[in-house]
Amino acid sequence: MKSLLVDAGYHVVPLGIEEVIREVNFLNEKNYLAWNLPTPLRKMPDFFVIDKDYKKHYLVEVKYRKVWNETTFKALYKELLEQVSCWNTIFLLAVSCSSNNPNPIAEETPAQFLRCMVLEVDGNTLFIEGKDPTTNNTISMYLDERRFPEWNYLYRVQEVFKNIADKHTEKTLEKTKEMLKSLRNLDILID
Repeated sequence: MKSLLVDAGYHVVPLGIEEVIREVNFLNEKNYLAWNLPTPLRKMPDFFVIDKDYKKHYLVEVKYRKVWNETTFKALYKELLEQVSCWNTIFLLAVSCSSNNPNPIAEETPAQFLRCMVLEVDGNTLFIEGKDPTTNNTISMYLDERRFPEWNYLYRVQEVFKNIADKHTEKTLEKTKEMLKSLRNLDILID
């Protein structure tokens, strides 16, 4: 995802704890937990993204999954709530290796593999900003472990990161889609 953003002209600064404290990459889970790092440090978003004019910035978290569905979201809910509670607004790039195509005979598009949601917290409740696919109106939806946003209610990535809509970046979007399709049959957990 970093390449997609960089190709569109965004400045991307890696932030995740694995980037900032690289030594955690050498720890097993038990030793990592024994470090007892503060929550904001453990919950740093993956990237700090700045537009090419240095006027707008985003804290971006990327979640790769084989399938993006209700079960996936429920498994991520508490983690996302904790992260957004630390960092206020997070732009979550939801990346799926399986197409979220409601029409199986239609051509697959990048939007069926890659979506974005704006996550915020209100008290102890997570809510998203998205787009109603029938009216194209912006919506806010409160979430909990039982209420999952349907894929089509999430923004297409180029609706949030406007520079990705540039014709030059279309090739990168297509390459991203094809790469994700090639990962769908691997027997690995994508996290």
